[in-house]
Amino acid sequence: MHDIIKKLFNAHIHLLAISLLFVGSIESKQMQPKKVIESNQPGTSPIIVVPESKPLTYKTNADPEILDIDKSVKIINNSHDCNADKWDNNPNKACECCLSYAKGHFGTKHSADEIIGNCIHSKQCNPTSITNIKNKYNAQNISSEDFLDKIYQNTTVIHKITVDASLLKSDGTITEEGLSSILAQAYNEGKLQNKDFNNKKCLKAKSLGAGSGYNTVQLFLVTSSCTPSSQPLLYIIKESKKGLTESTNLKKVEEFPGIKELLAPNIVPGFPTISLPFFYFSYHPYHQKVHYIAAMPAAEGMVLYDLLKEFQADQSQKNADRIKKAYYILGKELGNFHKKFMQPATTEKVLNPTVAHGDFHPHNIFYDEKTGHFTFIDDETIVRYLKNPQIPTIDFIRLIFLPFSTDNTRYEFKELLTGVNPQTYLNLVLTPFLKGYISVYAPEKRKQLLLDLKEIFTGKIDAHPLHFDQQNLNDITKKYIIPIFNQIEKTVK
Repeated sequence: MHDIIKKLFNAHIHLLAISLLFVGSIESKQMQPKKVIESNQPGTSPIIVVPESKPLTYKTNADPEILDIDKSVKIINNSHDCNADKWDNNPNKACECCLSYAKGHFGTKHSADEIIGNCIHSKQCNPTSITNIKNKYNAQNISSEDFLDKIYQNTTVIHKITVDASLLKSDGTITEEGLSSILAQAYNEGKLQNKDFNNKKCLKAKSLGAGSGYNTVQLFLVTSSCTPSSQPLLYIIKESKKGLTESTNLKKVEEFPGIKELLAPNIVPGFPTISLPFFYFSYHPYHQKVHYIAAMPAAEGMVLYDLLKEFQADQSQKNADRIKKAYYILGKELGNFHKKFMQPATTEKVLNPTVAHGDFHPHNIFYDEKTGHFTFIDDETIVRYLKNPQIPTIDFIRLIFLPFSTDNTRYEFKELLTGVNPQTYLNLVLTPFLKGYISVYAPEKRKQLLLDLKEIFTGKIDAHPLHFDQQNLNDITKKYIIPIFNQIEKTVK
């Protein structure tokens, strides 16, 4: 009997110990205090974070973010892309990346304090960097939630929008009526700031299918009458097949020093207008791919290609004069664009490495005859030359020589010469273009510049992926191009 009582007593003590351990474990989880990290700046509040022992778990299949931090634009695929070595070893940029990426990644699933704590745990943030970022955004006295919202709104390039399935087709593309609703939704959510999209009732979207581009998935023309005091405004809404990288590249172009003042709707006398998106958004239909959309102002005027087609159909003196005037202005504006970004001369040449457009064919150039001004579109290729400036040979070749290509391209540029004498074509486009281009330089530099251009236009013509019959071009060069240069040289001192 004594043995039985002893065994029951021992069992009771054992169960009690287990219970106490279990309760102690619960309490340690529930009552564990948040870690308080004091700011090292006077007059600022301490930052309260969750314990460092609980890092947040990232899903690997989440949509990436494009972040623009102090004019550095990067695609962030995972949290490691926010490490300081990816941001020039700048701890403030690394911290801002971590906070913004986590905010976009987790949304409302975790609190701001949890996100801040996670970034401190990962050592991508520290009290000093967080204080510096708060000072940058004048956010010293706002809540953590508002702090992260401000960071995210100021750094994210592509705004994520939850789209109702009823606004989409079965393949995930947007309906015309759906686009108006989505744009108004973006405005009401504070993601799209332009008041021209404040109500779907004053928006009308027209689908243009895939347009004329190889890389376009969806293309819309949107008319806004949301501002009663002005004429209806036109906008282009576009989805590219490579929307993520294209959006990144276009944002890099926008941030390049000197580009901003040329962006639509700005008009700088003597310079082209560069049309870039002012708003990017993405939506992710259930069980489908992510769609990346860009919104930009519609370019004023007509496509340069159409002006050439009008001359082909009616080769009157009036139409010839229209083309001459257009190409003189184009030469002047492209010349100023190249000159603005040109590297300092290292030789006697005037034409030096610069930022080129890269895809400068007549479908990507809009001409407003009323104002005598050009707008360049599809400007993603500019990114290739931002860190690697080159002699802009590619722009000259695509602009002038595409009708001589042997390729059956989608644009069918060869048709521009159907019924048009090659000599007539070159006299109408090349002669005024060259005169306009050299006119932006001081008189004493024009002769050397003309020699630099002559070297390009009489050399081998190559514009990948297009192909040319070099023998045919050699004949054209001897018969028409060299005489054009010789004639202009006589007028240059």
